[in-house]
Amino acid sequence: PASVQELLADYTRGGGGLLMMGFEHALGAGGWEQTPLQAVLPVDCRPRREEPVCVLLAVDRSGSMSEVVRGDLTRMQMVKDAVLAGIAPLLDFARGDRFGLLAFHERPELALSPAQSEAGPEALRAALAPLQPGGRTDILAALQAALQELQGVVSGARQLILLSDGEATAGSNDPADFRALGLRFAAAGIGVTALAAGDRRDALLA
Repeated sequence: PASVQELLADYTRGGGGLLMMGFEHALGAGGWEQTPLQAVLPVDCRPRREEPVCVLLAVDRSGSMSEVVRGDLTRMQMVKDAVLAGIAPLLDFARGDRFGLLAFHERPELALSPAQSEAGPEALRAALAPLQPGGRTDILAALQAALQELQGVVSGARQLILLSDGEATAGSNDPADFRALGLRFAAAGIGVTALAAGDRRDALLA
């Protein structure tokens, strides 16, 4: 009932914890869009699009990604694991979903074009495997290259996922430059998600 959801939402906003679990009929498929709980959940409860989606992963491979997070797990390896375990399985290749990989340090390099991804997740695994940390971090240049690549995709939804520790050490750090570029993404109808690697987040990823 809505009253129970409102109580749970108020409890969560007040600092309480909320664990929501579900299967194929949960969240968007379960009609949770525009409910009181939707406002406090860290996920989008809109029903899944039926149109294919093109996801471009912009992966930071700069020197700071060699920092150890815990044990012998580096930020670089954590990002690779997150892509393969948490992002690739969400793609529906039967529907025509595609992905690409843009690796960057002080310059962006297209490791896998969406046009080359028909082979499925193994192509992504193969493109991720050789990435090693090194160099400085130019996040703005990576975003500019990602925008240009995604503007070449003419059908379906388009989404950029930036995976970085957020420590920009090259190029522009001016928030105004990032805001202006964000407006260009919005005007092109391209979604942008930034995921921080490690325990430090730069203002550019906040």
